[in-house]
Amino acid sequence: MHIVIESHCRFDVGEDVRLSMANIYVGSRSVLRIGDRTGFTGLVHLNLIEAKAIEIGTDCSIASGVWMTTSDFHSIICRETGARLNAAKPVRVGNHVWIANQASLLKGSVIGDNAIIGAHAVVTGTVPAHCVAAGNPARVVRDNVTWRADLI
Repeated sequence: MHIVIESHCRFDVGEDVRLSMANIYVGSRSVLRIGDRTGFTGLVHLNLIEAKAIEIGTDCSIASGVWMTTSDFHSIICRETGARLNAAKPVRVGNHVWIANQASLLKGSVIGDNAIIGAHAVVTGTVPAHCVAAGNPARVVRDNVTWRADLI
């Protein structure tokens, strides 16, 4: 476990959270919230910089190798205007979300309640509630679903 917490930030962890292996960087003025009963089943990478937030809801299951980041870590600049083109954005994961192995949630990702993110998916936008999203870039491949941790 490797956790770096900078000044003027928040790291809120709910009840009964299972966080066994992680690389977490919470930059200055950033906020990390992990809801009750959320479990991380292997090494995850959470990178919060540029005063943005990652919010993970309750009852989530997050598999090994998952990446979540609020920034590209470098600025992309318009040569004509000098303006930055890739502003940082928060990441939000709803309640009862399953994120499979090696998925990446990039800046601005919003995952609805009861959604499932497939293995190796790269999310760059919004995944509605009760949907399965897969691929690179991730797209909805099925809707009107939920999931259970047990096999029935």
